[in-house]
Amino acid sequence: MEESLRALDDATRAGKIRYAGLSNHSAWMVQKALGLQQAAGYAPVQMTQMYYSLLGRDLDQEFIPFLKDSGLGLMVWSPLASGYLTGKYTGTEASGRRQNFAFPPVDTEQGDKVVGVLRELANAKGVSPAEIALA
Repeated sequence: MEESLRALDDATRAGKIRYAGLSNHSAWMVQKALGLQQAAGYAPVQMTQMYYSLLGRDLDQEFIPFLKDSGLGLMVWSPLASGYLTGKYTGTEASGRRQNFAFPPVDTEQGDKVVGVLRELANAKGVSPAEIALA
């Protein structure tokens, strides 16, 4: 970790990046990185990048409060659960790439219920289920 943090510091100080970030680390690992950076006088990490969607809410309990407390930003990846929340992959007739490579993993029973609600809301607003999911 120290070597990676030093590389981020070098890149930041050289003007090659504006803000350093970490991806898919647990809260304790991000806190460890912040401590190591502070002790070494490195440019601090500014943000994290994590999976977060209506079907992947693992961050809600611990990680997001940690980010708020530490002042770090969050960039999410796969906010549509790799397309699942568009409605394209729900039901028994679902096909496409998620059929052979279901990543991120989705509880399809719960996912289909969520997509059903998204469709209702989307129809009422005249938008797509994806737009509702992102909102």
